[in-house]
Amino acid sequence: MSRRYVLCEDGAWRAPGANPIGAVPDPGIPTTPTPDLAFDMPTREVVASLDRKCWGHAFVTFPYGGDGRANQGLTWYRNRQPGGTMNTEYGGELRDNPVEIAGVTRPRTEPNWWILDRAEEVRIARDAGWAGLTVDWLNLNDGTGDNRTGQVREYALAIRYLGVQDDFKLILMPDGTTSICDGGNFTAFVNKTIALLTDYPDVFYRDTDGKWIIAPYFPEGAPNSKPGDSRITNTSASATATYWSNYISALATAGFQVKLWMCYVRSWSTDATTANALSSIGVMNSRWGDRDYVSSGSASVNNGGAPAKSHAPIESGGYNRPWMHPVSNQDNRCNTSESPKAWEPGNTRNLTATWGVAINGPAEQVQIPTWSDQREHAHMMPSENHGYAWLDLSAYYWYKWAIGEWPTIQRDVVYLSHNLHRMDDFRPTGTQKLRMIPSNSTAWVSDVEAHALLTSIANTTVEINVNGSITTFVPGASNQVMPGSSAYRFRVSMPSTGTVSTTVKRNGLVVTSVTSPFTITKTPVGQDKHLRMVGSIRGA
Repeated sequence: MSRRYVLCEDGAWRAPGANPIGAVPDPGIPTTPTPDLAFDMPTREVVASLDRKCWGHAFVTFPYGGDGRANQGLTWYRNRQPGGTMNTEYGGELRDNPVEIAGVTRPRTEPNWWILDRAEEVRIARDAGWAGLTVDWLNLNDGTGDNRTGQVREYALAIRYLGVQDDFKLILMPDGTTSICDGGNFTAFVNKTIALLTDYPDVFYRDTDGKWIIAPYFPEGAPNSKPGDSRITNTSASATATYWSNYISALATAGFQVKLWMCYVRSWSTDATTANALSSIGVMNSRWGDRDYVSSGSASVNNGGAPAKSHAPIESGGYNRPWMHPVSNQDNRCNTSESPKAWEPGNTRNLTATWGVAINGPAEQVQIPTWSDQREHAHMMPSENHGYAWLDLSAYYWYKWAIGEWPTIQRDVVYLSHNLHRMDDFRPTGTQKLRMIPSNSTAWVSDVEAHALLTSIANTTVEINVNGSITTFVPGASNQVMPGSSAYRFRVSMPSTGTVSTTVKRNGLVVTSVTSPFTITKTPVGQDKHLRMVGSIRGA
């Protein structure tokens, strides 16, 4: 794929051939020094001008500040982990904590300290090249009780606090697994949508025609949107289509023009209540996506075949709609109403499988599910278990998708990932009674992986050290992650106990290395499927 953007005479970045006044000689993509990454990121001006935009799904209930009100900081998280006081039958519902914000000591006395927490989230996501956040709108409570509308407002206020509303936006994502989209709450839902768009017209994202974008999650649940399996069996295609048509019409009557990006959960093009019923209502198709690397990398209509199905003309069995692809890292749920379960990501293979579909599809937009859902352990937000590693590695593949060419690697970096314990050899020491099981048919694996971005492969080796036993690899076509990339991936079986590290050498000299700060154990306090990950530049 060639570069998707050129600098034009009027100073704008456009697709080649799209500018009637022609293009100036190509000066290359303007970048800003990014010493924490293997390459330099495009300037924010370039990122903001791109029509391919990456959105992070913000699950509003897990901010940096714990519960966002009790001012307990990480205590709130630790109480929900192995050895804590909450959900002890599952060994706690969480296995990770947010990274402490540099220079901030809790408890804080500022009256708006939670806005500052959200602002830190916005700053980090913006630096990663994201266009904004799709905020999971979970209920209509606004300032009282289970205050999920109030938490949406916090993100809006944080963006204003930073003064970045011109190039970092929010998209409302009403959650169809909650009562917010239940038919009985329709009028309140419409009115609260109006209130949010009225209060923050500069923050919420509008398409090029000026219409606001709303991106319902699980739109096929309406108008029977409520927790539990009943939402799946009690919804008809006609009722779902009528509900969302009425939502658009009610907002238009009030003077608010909106368009819907549908984010389906079920098999998006084969279920009667999904795209078959709603494609004429929504202007973009999407899916929440799978989380195991085998499914994510398959050619099925839910994964690799999804962009083509969405793009194809209606007369050819498609929907003639653009596609927003879900790019994800992992998903493991210690405590759920269904059953404790986890999908096998294959270390970084699920991440690159989903980015591969976005790149090759191609997808017009990308959603990262998720930015901050620590209950499902699908978050890329910096944390104790992975630092900035997921964001930093993901940015390399984002660049290829968004710009159309691979960035030049200027600094060698290697990302090391592994689990806290083998999935087939551990004995929890805590109170856990219920364990996670594999979801889907992909079996769990226990590997140590080195994912390297290299300035050169000439005379280069990558070593993985497991308890002093070193395996040496030579980077080449057989371990290249994607054709044309400078990314190479290597794996060895994880030990039952001990320490692991990785080293990149060139001409016999060490150019970069990293040792995992996490010791592999047979005796965790609780079962733990959440990957540990560390990079050799930014570290843990």
